[in-house]
Amino acid sequence: MLWWMKTQCSNMQPNNGSTLFEWYCGYSSLQGYVYEMLNISQEFRGVHSDEKANVKILVIGCGNSKLSHDMHKDGFANTQSMDYSEIVIKHMKKLYPHLAHTYHVENMLNISLPDACKDLVLDKGALDAIFCGDNSYENIKIALTHISRILKPGGWYLMMSYAPREHRVHHLNNPDFRWEIFHTELDARPKPLTTPDTHFSHDVKHDGSNGKTAIEQGKASDRDDVDTANGFNSFHLYGMRKKLDEARAGG
Repeated sequence: MLWWMKTQCSNMQPNNGSTLFEWYCGYSSLQGYVYEMLNISQEFRGVHSDEKANVKILVIGCGNSKLSHDMHKDGFANTQSMDYSEIVIKHMKKLYPHLAHTYHVENMLNISLPDACKDLVLDKGALDAIFCGDNSYENIKIALTHISRILKPGGWYLMMSYAPREHRVHHLNNPDFRWEIFHTELDARPKPLTTPDTHFSHDVKHDGSNGKTAIEQGKASDRDDVDTANGFNSFHLYGMRKKLDEARAGG
């Protein structure tokens, strides 16, 4: 975790030539998946609408990435960002003063948000950072418990990782989290999310055009921001969809 922190802070130094840093990829590589998960037509990319503005999104471990800024620019005005580093949050508020109210210092091991309040939680390397720290397995379970708790029924947790499914799915596949798990490997070629369990084959919802998902219709040029500078020629996307029967009597 300390290494992660040092990397973030070093990339905020003026002599580094940039005050932003992207782990794995930028928003353009994730945009199609976000639209699929939220059941929004790809025709509305870049278009501001009430439907998009009302979607409640949380970016956890936001770091000094411009992901949240790009999502606001795309019309997702109800996007919040959190990071446990006060230095990082202060930096991002200064960088994007018009979005300062959306950046918060918060530890994903102790998320203070109420239950069932988010439609989408985005994680671009935050869980990976916990895996790099002490008591990682215990802390992973704590973090995932919080994420599951704040998701609405039918809501999605989209997690990006360098690790293949054999190193992540057994942590994600906990009945207490009450979600379905989808997976794909992302490189220069668009691919649909599918369940890692080979007994299932259903993909992300279709948008009704040409019988293909919007992801399958995407262009390779949409993947031009995949992180190769840090040795990641490809990485893994995990989509967890909260089950609709989450609401229980007395809950």
